Amino acid sequence: MDIDGNNSYHVINNLGVTSSAILDGFFVTGGQADGTALQRYGGGMLNSASSPTLRNVIFSGNMAQLGGGGMYNYNSSNPTLTNVAFRGNAATQSSGGGMYNRNNSNPRLTNVTFRDNYAKYEGGGMYSSTSNSMTLTNVTFYGNSAQEGGGMYNDASSPTLTNVTFRSNTVTYYGGGMYNYINSSPALRNVLFTGT
Repeated sequence: MDIDGNNSYHVINNLGVTSSAILDGFFVTGGQADGTALQRYGGGMLNSASSPTLRNVIFSGNMAQLGGGGMYNYNSSNPTLTNVAFRGNAATQSSGGGMYNRNNSNPRLTNVTFRDNYAKYEGGGMYSSTSNSMTLTNVTFYGNSAQEGGGMYNDASSPTLTNVTFRSNTVTYYGGGMYNYINSSPALRNVLFTGT
């Protein structure tokens, strides 16, 4: 089933949602987060103090000016994503083209793909700030682009990556696959960087 934002700021807006809120088998597209304040984040989905469960979901063609073209997580949001894809989403004036995590938000990702997402500055696929318990398992970053951290950008964040591939991500400056800024110490297990 398609959920088309039809130029809404956020296709899905979650506030205080728990893991019992399940989104399964949807195509999320058309979010245009180009308003004011929080209306400039999370074109596809915005999570505030929310931890929804997502399965078999595609985020495609969503835009946010200031972060999280596909998804924006903040205020201790810890969503669980399984079999989810972020394709062709953009952060046109800032960071986190596919996903932006902030303020102790630690999503759990399994079998997730970030492909052809774009951020003007950092984290074409994913940008994380102060997110230390995030886990990524069987995740692929392919063809994402930014100035720094084409695939992933960590700022005071130390995610755990297991069986993750960074392939053909591009940058203007540094960190084609991953860029780690101050106080970032990610744990990498069976991680491949190629073509970046």
